[in-house]
Amino acid sequence: IEKVLGKSPDFNPEKRRTPIALLIVDISDLNTSLSPLVVEHVNPAPSILVVNKIDLLPPDVREHENRIKAWVRRQAKIAGIEHIVGIHLVSASKGMGMQDVVRDIKEELNQGSRKFQDIVVVGATNSGKSTFLKCLIPTLVSHYRAKKLSGAMKLMDSLRESEKTTTRDQPVDMEDSEEVESNNLLLEEAVKQAQTLTTSHVSGTTQTTIPFRISKLSTVYDTPGVPNRHISQILPPSEYRYIAQQKLVRPGYIYLQPFQSLFFGGILRIDHLEGGNMLLTNQVSSFLPLHLTKTVNADAKWDTHAGGMFAPPHGEWANVLHKTWRETILEVDGGSKFGYSPFEIVFPGVGWTAVSGKGKVRIRVLAPDCMNVTVREALLPYEAEKFVPYRKPAAI
Repeated sequence: IEKVLGKSPDFNPEKRRTPIALLIVDISDLNTSLSPLVVEHVNPAPSILVVNKIDLLPPDVREHENRIKAWVRRQAKIAGIEHIVGIHLVSASKGMGMQDVVRDIKEELNQGSRKFQDIVVVGATNSGKSTFLKCLIPTLVSHYRAKKLSGAMKLMDSLRESEKTTTRDQPVDMEDSEEVESNNLLLEEAVKQAQTLTTSHVSGTTQTTIPFRISKLSTVYDTPGVPNRHISQILPPSEYRYIAQQKLVRPGYIYLQPFQSLFFGGILRIDHLEGGNMLLTNQVSSFLPLHLTKTVNADAKWDTHAGGMFAPPHGEWANVLHKTWRETILEVDGGSKFGYSPFEIVFPGVGWTAVSGKGKVRIRVLAPDCMNVTVREALLPYEAEKFVPYRKPAAI
């Protein structure tokens, strides 16, 4: 990967420009996508951030494209990304936003002299990198093919004109025609390679660097997913599929009072230790049910319902995951009023919950030790305004 990214000693800047890094990040798991190891791989190359799985956000939120991009840029800067040249919101599975990515790549490749310049696709495992490439390569190819077709039509017109004015003994220069045919073969081969890419909820499906030659001056490289500690490494695919956000998620709202606890299936638990009432806006999988109880009863409820009502994970997998739980104490500012959430608590690999209330609250989170539970600036600060306040869930 270092050689492809131009970091190795044998990289020759006289012949090649610094590669462009296409950094694929998952909007539903941004903290994992911007882990320190991912940042180390990308820097200092110019990076185009491709924010994948944007279709998981509510449609009215996606309308605020500039606000989302500005938020992603701030989070990337906090994570340590040095040189961001563009940000795009896409859904690789639905083909949304791909033309804008291709346009940005074109602009970067057309800058400067005609040296070789490669495009390196980098991303954490489970970020949707292979799905993105299966959509990107045909889109790039269709663009280049249209460009070459235009050139070929001009060539054929010039040949027809030359046939009118030349004799049989005068040779016709076919170098341009051969170049068009050569490029078409490159493009067809790239599309065939892209169709062989494996997409799965299981991490690590890309085991080696795969080149896709798209022109004589550029190659797209698919690199193995950057490894990270992730809940998908603990649970089998049959259980993780319930936790991963795969479809449009409608945020769920829960009032949490002091000395109450909230279970996210059998994955994690939030305890309200101190402060006023909170309104939690939860962005998690629709297959992950939320259960409210009193904190004094929480352990007993777990012993009774683990793997059953408190699922996923189901059965004994709930206790396997429970053994890895560790405690994290957080102090979160809920703002000055209900309906506005300045901060949110992030559960890597699962989702997040935005906190709305009055003043600071003290929270205990019990979650698997593979999750680095943190607080960040809210992506959806105004979602709590949509909540109907009279529907308060009863504690079990």
